[in-house]
Amino acid sequence: YLRLMRYSKQWYQRRVRGFPQGPSYVRFKAEVYFDTDTITDNYLKNLDTASLLKEVRAIETEQDLQAFMNHQSTHLIDTLALEVDRLEYLIKRKYPEVRHVDLELL
Repeated sequence: YLRLMRYSKQWYQRRVRGFPQGPSYVRFKAEVYFDTDTITDNYLKNLDTASLLKEVRAIETEQDLQAFMNHQSTHLIDTLALEVDRLEYLIKRKYPEVRHVDLELL
């Protein structure tokens, strides 16, 4: 399992472990660090940045800023969750005996 997780531009692993849970069942556990710049870049790829810039320029009060940041952070967390789901899928596809994937974000 150590060969599956490797350094990439988006993430790198620490402490990868596989725990046999039966004759054909393995639990996979890893600590994963995500590169925040890459996650942000992935998020921005799916946005109309001109529209986003208009929203930023329209911020006039602290309440406006709070509302804008709440909206953006929700979408950034969704982007991170999609990346975690993608990694879980890749692990299970490469190692079909893995039934449970536990990724801890650092």
